Amino acid sequence: MVARPGRADRDAKAGGGIVVASASTTSPIPPTGPAARLKLWRAAVDAVYVKDQKVEDVPGTDPFVGRLRTARNADPRNPLDALAVRDLVVEIVEGNHFKHLSEAFAVGNNLRETFARDLPFQYGLGFAAWVDRKKEETVEQALRVVALDRRQSLGYRLLGMAHLTAGRPTEAYLALMAGMASCQNAAGLEGFLGLAQNLMEGRDQVEFAVDGVPYRFLLSCFNGQAMEAAVVHCSGSLTELAELRFLRDEVKTAPVILEVGTMVGNHTVFLMKNLKPEKLMAFDADIESIRHTQMNCVLNDGDDVHTEVVLTHKAIGREAGRINLIGTEVELTTLDAEMNDASVDLLKIDVDGMELALLEGARALIRRCKPRMLIEISPSNMRDFETFLGEVGYVIQRRFERDADTNCFAVPA
Repeated sequence: MVARPGRADRDAKAGGGIVVASASTTSPIPPTGPAARLKLWRAAVDAVYVKDQKVEDVPGTDPFVGRLRTARNADPRNPLDALAVRDLVVEIVEGNHFKHLSEAFAVGNNLRETFARDLPFQYGLGFAAWVDRKKEETVEQALRVVALDRRQSLGYRLLGMAHLTAGRPTEAYLALMAGMASCQNAAGLEGFLGLAQNLMEGRDQVEFAVDGVPYRFLLSCFNGQAMEAAVVHCSGSLTELAELRFLRDEVKTAPVILEVGTMVGNHTVFLMKNLKPEKLMAFDADIESIRHTQMNCVLNDGDDVHTEVVLTHKAIGREAGRINLIGTEVELTTLDAEMNDASVDLLKIDVDGMELALLEGARALIRRCKPRMLIEISPSNMRDFETFLGEVGYVIQRRFERDADTNCFAVPA
């Protein structure tokens, strides 16, 4: 069974079935030619911010921090500054650097007319606005993208996602159907169209079985990753199924599981049902992720589940403090502080590029418990991640290559 929440938790979300713990300027560089423009601009930023001696600003740790600071002071009337900001926004979006999307929209928004015919930039602004939960701005940008090229699926998909996030499935369905009829390659729209149709027809959850194990999930649309999970669930499967099957077959059982980054509970529910832990503790910085994971755990509770599940709304990083997440201030803590003397057998991490900071704040835990670990690693973090593993005595046993990231299963050497 799943541990039941107290009254405060029930009042916060009716039907709760788990414990939820709340915490809840540089000068422009003259160009020497088109090919050198961005290289020179970035070099200037690196030179300025290395002097600050702030870990998060050191090139190689997070290459966007200093560049975004410079972009905030850019002069949109200066062609060099405008082009540098344009390229920065597109790079952040195309690289799926989610933690910087809100600021990418902020620095690029006043250039939308300057680059009115620039499809990658207009789409980048729209996607950043959507991640930042600016619903109407997303719709406006999506329509701009469609107008620029009605044969490409990008604008239709963004318009459909914007309507789904806003709770308008009929409008999403119509936008996606228009894309299916207009686009030369509409393959990327089919899954979202199926999700929109389910919601339009009043089906807000789906049931299916994987390898003989039954699952039931809400169709969540509060952000892109939740929506992508809902698309996969509509198809009768689980996200990252190869990794999950590997954990089931390799780990088999884990008395205590620690998860950081739950999204909608896809992995949480699988681990609960297949590894049958006595206790599963999970953290997420997004309160919507906590709420939807809670509800999905309840939907999958049953006589075969004997796990105590505890969800905590906190961000996990290198040190304690506060961070801003999509306009909301969230408590920041470390795994070393949160877990103290607790044991951990399996550690699963998916934090969209913030994994290195998290691991630095979990050194004592990892050295003490030596858990097996499944961690999503961004390409820019892979070398530093491998260095970290060597320092704590771990090796990568298996890699799962994804489009934008790699999931690594690491074990003590």
